Amino acid sequence: MDKREYNGEPVFWGRGNGWVVAGIPNLLKYLPQEYKGFYENLFRELSGKLVELQDEQGYWHASLLDPESYPAPEASATALITYAVAYGINEGLLDKKEYLPALRKSWN
Repeated sequence: MDKREYNGEPVFWGRGNGWVVAGIPNLLKYLPQEYKGFYENLFRELSGKLVELQDEQGYWHASLLDPESYPAPEASATALITYAVAYGINEGLLDKKEYLPALRKSWN
């Protein structure tokens, strides 16, 4: 847990975070209503932070907090996060006006 990127930031992998944010919608399909609130809030919080970390071309990188250490776009992270953002918009969990630009950029 003490590992750091070259720039000193903690290690947060794009693909791992992508799996989490893309997996939450699967949980929401099966959870009883009384348990959904926690995961919906987690989904919103994680989605919001991930969208902030999107690069100018619409990609996410292997290292979310040090994209220069892995400059090539990470296809799995980008696909998983794109799916999650689209799901969030379609299900009303994410504000369309706020998140659609990031979704369009990653889709392209």
